[in-house]
Amino acid sequence: MERRQEFTLMMTGVAAGGGHILLNVGPDHQGNINDIERQRLIEIGDWMRVNGEAVYRAGRSQLSGGSYGCASSTGSVEYLYLHWLTNGSITVPHCTEKFTRAGILGCDAKLTLRYADGNLHISGIPAEVRGKCPVIKLER
Repeated sequence: MERRQEFTLMMTGVAAGGGHILLNVGPDHQGNINDIERQRLIEIGDWMRVNGEAVYRAGRSQLSGGSYGCASSTGSVEYLYLHWLTNGSITVPHCTEKFTRAGILGCDAKLTLRYADGNLHISGIPAEVRGKCPVIKLER
């Protein structure tokens, strides 16, 4: 796993728990940030431009992370952080709450919601978002 992915998983896990994360990045004695840290900050910024709404206002969610990752909430919206996505669908266990709309932040893919056996099944997740810790936005 790449360092960028490791940090994204850690950051979304902390957000899902209602926490905050501190980046210990500072300039050297000449006021410069080294190239590796600069690149990490650029990568974090790129991910946050697409998915920031799921982190900045997020708190704990009642939804279980199941086998896909973890979840956070803003009250009227639930966010699913897809850490471990192996195909185009996920299952949110023990979810009977009805959502009116689902989408992936930064992506136009049409997702399908299906409820069965007390679980929420979401399908239609495109291959191009896998491995990038995409975020599904579920609206009530």
